[in-house]
Amino acid sequence: MDELIYISTYVINFCLCAIAFAVTRSTIAAGGDLKVSMNRFAAVAVAVGLISGIPLLFIILWLFESAGLHVNVGHGEGLVATPLFNFVMGLLLAGLGRILLGWQTIRW
Repeated sequence: MDELIYISTYVINFCLCAIAFAVTRSTIAAGGDLKVSMNRFAAVAVAVGLISGIPLLFIILWLFESAGLHVNVGHGEGLVATPLFNFVMGLLLAGLGRILLGWQTIRW
């Protein structure tokens, strides 16, 4: 059961970053400034990683506990590793998104 909680935070992190990427891509396509849009996307992706890692994890844990499902977090390894992994995932998605947003197709 605890793996489901950790994996759900990873999936939510990825989905929110994908939504931010799509919104940023449409902003650039509509004529927005590329550098400003890329910087905003990077900030949003890192913030999503932090939000998915810390408050969202504890909200999901609380929801499971309030539904009567006991979640064993062990000695707390998951409580440390999940926020760290979500933060690193946010950083990696920010870097990948900046590369893809600045990507120019080859024009002959």
